[in-house]
Amino acid sequence: MAKEELWTGDRGTEQAAQFGRWSDKDELFHPESNIPGDTLTETWAYLWYIPEERIYSQIHIWVHPNLNVVTAGIGVARGHKNSMLSAELLDVPAYASAANLGNGSDMTFANGMRVHIIEPFKKMRITYNDPIRGNALDLTITDFSPPVMRGSENHFDQAIYNEGQVTLRGKTYKIASHGMRDRSWGQLRTEAMVAGPPFTWMTGIFADQKLSWNLAAFDDPDRDPDWKGLFEVDRNETVHDGWLCIGEDMSRLTNASKITRRDPVTLRPLSHEISFTDRWGRDYNITGKITATLPWTSWPNMFAWLCLTEWSMDGKVVGWGDTQEVQWGDYTHALRGDQEGGRPGNWR
Repeated sequence: MAKEELWTGDRGTEQAAQFGRWSDKDELFHPESNIPGDTLTETWAYLWYIPEERIYSQIHIWVHPNLNVVTAGIGVARGHKNSMLSAELLDVPAYASAANLGNGSDMTFANGMRVHIIEPFKKMRITYNDPIRGNALDLTITDFSPPVMRGSENHFDQAIYNEGQVTLRGKTYKIASHGMRDRSWGQLRTEAMVAGPPFTWMTGIFADQKLSWNLAAFDDPDRDPDWKGLFEVDRNETVHDGWLCIGEDMSRLTNASKITRRDPVTLRPLSHEISFTDRWGRDYNITGKITATLPWTSWPNMFAWLCLTEWSMDGKVVGWGDTQEVQWGDYTHALRGDQEGGRPGNWR
């Protein structure tokens, strides 16, 4: 049986204040999550990078069970890109039938990408080949941390180790670095417009310390974000999820606060300043510098920056991880929509 730990923090949602149970079946499809609605989703995400080459990748599988369709694909970018299509590798068919994906343990998609769960939570393999463009991937994924299950028991994150090789436009690179994966099911994921500021999901791994962490939050309104005066966000509701894992020991985060600085023209994240406390009373101060960027539009009403981030803890310990920041139209228009004249930020 999976380990279970319950701990109540002093911030965030009820589900973010505790850990849930997990079992091998959580690697597979969840047909019992038969919530009515077109937006019911089940997802897999595998994130890997080659820091020394400034290469970032997301492999994303997004099933709409009630519609029987899947959007599944891969993007790989080297350095900073200004659009999805400028990535060295981008292959994401928008809609395909989900009828032939079996139980989720060994899935092959319309573009030929294959995701095989060899041993639940321990070993996976992903392959892809596009000889016409000189692109290919052979990736083996193993566990770095145990899965970190939310209290809702329909989402987990897991720090991983990635090993293999990728070929981009004919040039082959070795993959040997840490990363993150996440998995969700039984959720209605709306595609409606959101009248709010950017929301940032960040992960990091400090391998020598056997430490991984995650923080999903808005900017702290007390830290002068670029959207200040445009949107109202209660500081006590900025954090939606956050955890820390050292070896097998897990903690929810307290006193968490973050600020993201963005390019004033593109609104691309440039850096982060993060602070939080673990359940043992230890304080963490982490800064992040974005070194590669892959723009991503999962659906037309949103825009995301997917980024490789170099993290520094207490100014000396260096690690790597992700920044995934979702931005919506009201924020983008408020800061960049009035370039022809008028008062910036006048979107209401």
